[in-house]
Amino acid sequence: MKVKFLCLIILLLDSFSYGQNFTASENYDARAVAMGQSFVANPKGLVAADNNPATLIGQNGLTAFYNRRNLNWSEYFGNNYYSSFGLSAKTSIGIFAVLYKRFDYSERKVTILNEGVLDVASVKPYYYSFIISYTNNILDNLTVGINLKTLGYNLNIVQGTAEEGNCNTPIIADLGLLYHMNGFINQDKVKDKLNIGASLTNYGTDYRPGHSSLEIYYLGNTPLEKLPRMLKLGFAYQLEVRNDSYDNLFRFVITGEYDNLLNKFSHYTDSQKDYWGVGFEGTFLDILSLRLGGVAIPTNSIFGEKGVLTTRYGAGVNLPLKLVGVKLPVSLSFDYAVIPIHQTNIISNKKKNLDAFNISVSYNNPLF
Repeated sequence: MKVKFLCLIILLLDSFSYGQNFTASENYDARAVAMGQSFVANPKGLVAADNNPATLIGQNGLTAFYNRRNLNWSEYFGNNYYSSFGLSAKTSIGIFAVLYKRFDYSERKVTILNEGVLDVASVKPYYYSFIISYTNNILDNLTVGINLKTLGYNLNIVQGTAEEGNCNTPIIADLGLLYHMNGFINQDKVKDKLNIGASLTNYGTDYRPGHSSLEIYYLGNTPLEKLPRMLKLGFAYQLEVRNDSYDNLFRFVITGEYDNLLNKFSHYTDSQKDYWGVGFEGTFLDILSLRLGGVAIPTNSIFGEKGVLTTRYGAGVNLPLKLVGVKLPVSLSFDYAVIPIHQTNIISNKKKNLDAFNISVSYNNPLF
């Protein structure tokens, strides 16, 4: 029990410090999760542009969405989760998007140092990021996109007294490119295409994380911290099959991505600088999608061993309202992903899988 409690304290403090970096760097989209988080070159995949803002070019009309990725892997940690919601809009001058992301911790009791006396408080902290995106074509086959974002920390005091440390408001930018090219097949009913994507993420001012008295007591004052600056490279190959009745009878997509850490980041060692992912998707009649993917992560964790490809999978349903007799260019979508847990014997973890889901509503005509 003492060993488990010590592990709990270590993981709790590390997760407080890592939370703000996750909201700025990772994607919560269930489609990306199911396909190995390999969407840096997939213009049909992400509504949110936090992997590569140039991939927004594949969006049509107006889309509102909500994503949630659960992290309730241990009874000691409660119901922690990642969530995001946002809006994308296609216009005659380009595509715009806004995204709000959060990493919420469940309520927990913490021991704090209050004027030289140990006290207990109940707190619910969360980290957040706010992102504004823009993308447009600069050539017929080349798209450029940019994200401007900031992030922060909030400590909700449920009971007792605790203090937040001072944190700044960083201004951060991402830059992305997407190159489009024709594939190898150009028949009336079978066509393919290839996209190559690249992005640089998290360039800007350093960040001073907010912290609770718990962190001051155990860790001392929090210094300025650099966010993980990433170079992301990848591809997306798409094959479409049509017939006389359906424009998209079947679509098959293969995605791949390689990420490399460009700066020194306190949560990674020099041997944890890169990882890669791959994904596969089959879509029938633009309605039902089945997905499979894998990620080779840079650290040992509940998601697998360092450098070993671990699988995840998912499905999605896209329902155009015209299928139920509503003559509007509107569709409803739901996507779900399953992330297997590969270490099930630590800190009373009895779960075998975690999950993520998306809900979105799209108006599929340009606004102006």
